[in-house]
Amino acid sequence: MNDKVLFWFRNDLRMADNPGFYEACLSGEVLPVYILDHNIDIGSASKWWLYYSLNKLNDSLQNHLHVVSGDSESIILDMCKTYRIERVYWNKSYEPFRINQDDKIQKVLAEHNISTSTYNGSLLWEPQKVTKSDGTPYKVFTPFYRKGCLQSEVPRYTVSAPKNLKLFKIPKQYGIKELGLLPSNNWYKKFDNHWEIGEVAAQEKLHNFINSGLNGYKEQRNYPFKKNVSRLSPHLHFGEISPNQIWYTII
Repeated sequence: MNDKVLFWFRNDLRMADNPGFYEACLSGEVLPVYILDHNIDIGSASKWWLYYSLNKLNDSLQNHLHVVSGDSESIILDMCKTYRIERVYWNKSYEPFRINQDDKIQKVLAEHNISTSTYNGSLLWEPQKVTKSDGTPYKVFTPFYRKGCLQSEVPRYTVSAPKNLKLFKIPKQYGIKELGLLPSNNWYKKFDNHWEIGEVAAQEKLHNFINSGLNGYKEQRNYPFKKNVSRLSPHLHFGEISPNQIWYTII
């Protein structure tokens, strides 16, 4: 197929096991987009991480990542109209604001005959599938884990990074630098001594933890400076690695 489609990157800044991006690449020529949404507040440390994570992703996309700042709904609709895109793909987010935003965007796009496809790229099990027998959510962790998670269906298998990328490029309004993610002073430089950012770094950290950190985890897990703590949290938050990748690497 030679259709032009848009993939909307959010907290899924990776190539491998990105189900929405994988399906988009199967369906046509892809415009990869990241939107710094003005409706969502981001802390300074998160902006620092995001800046470098976007740069890593852009490298993987052969400098084809289109970054924009503004309102997600209007930007996506304008892009679809301008470049005659008839289908938009993205991975779901589960925060209340994001759920409402996604519903609204899907309705607006449908009014313009633009279809959407959404995927679970960030959870082992979707919330509505892990409930008690009466359909209500668990409120205590142990039964949630034992009866909800472990008795649920097997988590989605991972997918590889798309091969033979077919990406189309449009004139860029912004570069990643112009998003203004880094502060004017360099207080964030201290982070450079402690963190490697991006998809490759996340995988390396996972394997290092499995090989060197799991043994003794129970006794040492409360000491963040020790090797027995995975330090995968920010990588998971920004989607540089998925829970499914971790699950199937360990299992």
